[in-house]
Amino acid sequence: MARKSSQSGRGSLGVGVALGEKAFQAWVDAGSKVYGSFGPCAMAVRLLVQNDEGRDVGTYLVSDAAPAAAKSRSGGAGSAGMAVARTD
Repeated sequence: MARKSSQSGRGSLGVGVALGEKAFQAWVDAGSKVYGSFGPCAMAVRLLVQNDEGRDVGTYLVSDAAPAAAKSRSGGAGSAGMAVARTD
């Protein structure tokens, strides 16, 4: 989990990724690394899965959230996202 050191007012202390049993094993197979050097509002994990031909394929799962300042400027709830990138 990537997180801020402190929080004041309403908001999030950071972002995280929830993995099911198979996804957790794919994360372990990829080396169990958490990439959190993007700052407190973004993180990534790498999963190692097999394609239909049985080849190992690396996939990055990225989670991010808009900073609180962006939320207040837009007047809305801000945005959060999830992306998947294949790396074979």
